[in-house]
Amino acid sequence: MAKNLEDERIRAEIQRAISITKDVEEPFRLKAFEIVLSRSLNDFIVTEKSVNQKKSDISTPLEATTIEATIEEFAAKCNLSIKQLKNVYHFEKDKPVFVVSLEGKQSEKQIIVSRLLLAAYGEVYGQQWLNLSQALESHGIGGLANLSKYLDNKPEVFLKKGQTKSRQYKLVDSAKVETFKMINQIATGVKPTLEPEGKQGGSRKELFSPKIDELIDEGYFKLPNKRKVEDVLKSLKEKGLPTSGKAKAVRESLKRRLGKTLKGTKEENDWVFWTE
Repeated sequence: MAKNLEDERIRAEIQRAISITKDVEEPFRLKAFEIVLSRSLNDFIVTEKSVNQKKSDISTPLEATTIEATIEEFAAKCNLSIKQLKNVYHFEKDKPVFVVSLEGKQSEKQIIVSRLLLAAYGEVYGQQWLNLSQALESHGIGGLANLSKYLDNKPEVFLKKGQTKSRQYKLVDSAKVETFKMINQIATGVKPTLEPEGKQGGSRKELFSPKIDELIDEGYFKLPNKRKVEDVLKSLKEKGLPTSGKAKAVRESLKRRLGKTLKGTKEENDWVFWTE
């Protein structure tokens, strides 16, 4: 029985390592997978050996151990060592502190630091939503009167909720990989770049993507609802997007999420999508 439990735990750790590193680009994915799996299995072995130890014999607090593990996973996603990542952030018990000085326009710096703070809060501390006005102010970044305008102009990067004074933001899932690349650039001495004003979102496919993620977060697809493409087009139109003649683009965007954030099946006339 104990052997079966041990085997199940190891299989679970392998699946967890695959999930954590699925967005890491090749040729770094295999190395990132090895790092995460090695750390997970090592923690498992240490835990098994510690079962019969007295509490006074344990020298590392569980909370600190957990944070160090998520820092290592975060570093792997950014294709960095832990040491390199800690040249970008100082990780306190309950928050990250961005420690790099950036050059450039105030608007660019605010957008970049916002992305980097959201990534660190989400990956290390599990906090997805953040009041960025307060977070940036605590980092000594001024000129925040237009912060909401800058962030709201990038719906392909930031999701928002709440009123202006207490508004919170989170990263769109499809923007995380590019944010990890920014962190890598900063850690390795390369200046991160932003898309020129007026070209946010790139193609129409990318414009739809953040709004579809927003619908998923709002529970729009949650069972018992099963949404047809025409239903999604109507909801996207209500969110201010031009949808005429865009059924194919939206359908493909939804299908790319199958097995990840959406479930779906092809019925007689078209696909339907849902979440559980």
